Amino acid sequence: MPEIAVLMPVHNAGCFVATAVASLQRQSFRDFVLFACDDGSTDHSWDILQEMARSDTRIRLLQNPRNLGVTATLNRLWREAEQDFPFCARMDADDVALPERLEVQHNYLMAHPEIHAVGCFLEIIDEDGQPVGCRHYPETAAEVRQALLLGNPLPHPALLLRSELYRKMEGYRPVRGAEDYDLWLRAASAGFQFANVPRVLLQYRVSAGQVKQRSLKSTLRSTLQLQRRYLFHKGFFSLSALFHYCAGNVLLLLPNRWVMWLFMKCTVRQKKAGQHT
Repeated sequence: MPEIAVLMPVHNAGCFVATAVASLQRQSFRDFVLFACDDGSTDHSWDILQEMARSDTRIRLLQNPRNLGVTATLNRLWREAEQDFPFCARMDADDVALPERLEVQHNYLMAHPEIHAVGCFLEIIDEDGQPVGCRHYPETAAEVRQALLLGNPLPHPALLLRSELYRKMEGYRPVRGAEDYDLWLRAASAGFQFANVPRVLLQYRVSAGQVKQRSLKSTLRSTLQLQRRYLFHKGFFSLSALFHYCAGNVLLLLPNRWVMWLFMKCTVRQKKAGQHT
């Protein structure tokens, strides 16, 4: 039985999904199955997935009867996979996994049984696949825990998780734009631990069509609601967390383009000419 189930929701990703799937097919770690669910796409995403599945038995396809959204699609994917696979990896349909991604993360979890999910650093790319910067995350379990209320310290599309985390937390809840952040906070409260490998293992595409670009304020509101819920919980409170929560509420008063500019400025290390990630 393969070790890893890769969970990929797909919605109108026809321009990018073949590249995303191909990056998984080039993985040095071969012992995985890709579960891809087309979530009511109106472009040619489903046709591309079917064509690629014909030549690779590791690709298993699902199709929603209509667009159900990312939360429902992810829950359907993990229910399909969690009974048979000890690990689940996340992957978005417009990102690119570096060839060693699954191998490095799998080796990390095998060497650190106390860690339940591991992410990595990201290289940010534009719609044409050109690098524009990189995003780093806190590395150790203690650093991730400390950063939980300062923002989302885990790169959702680049995570490898133990399936027991999904099972015990009963998957995602419908928190608009922040279903992953809600899961990490609930899991951390239950004693689960997270870490990030200090290496770039995924190219994360920033494009105008992404949900977070189109509904930035909704995501911010969801994030602030979650932070308010946990702010004064034992093990979560800090003055830094309180400051970030207050600053987030101020951001709600700014235009969307300013908020996006500030977010990119604060979270993305800009790529300089001649620099290699």
